[in-house]
Amino acid sequence: FLHLIFAVIGIVAAVWCIYLIASLSRNLSDPEMGEVDQRIRGDMLIIGLVALSTLLNGVPMAVAGVLLIRRKPRGLLWSNVYAAMSLSTKIALPFLWLMAPSNWVSNSPLQGFFDLAPLAIYPVITLIFLNRPAIREWAAASATIVSPA
Repeated sequence: FLHLIFAVIGIVAAVWCIYLIASLSRNLSDPEMGEVDQRIRGDMLIIGLVALSTLLNGVPMAVAGVLLIRRKPRGLLWSNVYAAMSLSTKIALPFLWLMAPSNWVSNSPLQGFFDLAPLAIYPVITLIFLNRPAIREWAAASATIVSPA
């Protein structure tokens, strides 16, 4: 159930962020903005990529949530896909932030890792708890039972 809650929050936040970026980009067409305009556009691109990665991470998380609520073993596979995608994003984002034209984001990947570390707790817990032997045995037993989709 937590998968669905976090997925919905992430997807809504990502869509809202993308909407705000689109709205702001229409307002940045003033030729007098010059260098500031270029820095803001570069930051908006990075924020957009972060929002897109959040949106893409939310999809397998939502699918996993629905499958797990319906007690389908494939939910474990989707949970692992979500966790792997989420953790790889959290490793890559600090390096992406280094390319931001302004310095509102951290200036070192190490600081970026520390900033994102709390966000990595849920995917790590997902990997640990949903890959325990008892859960794996349940999935294997459930997969052998033929049930209607």
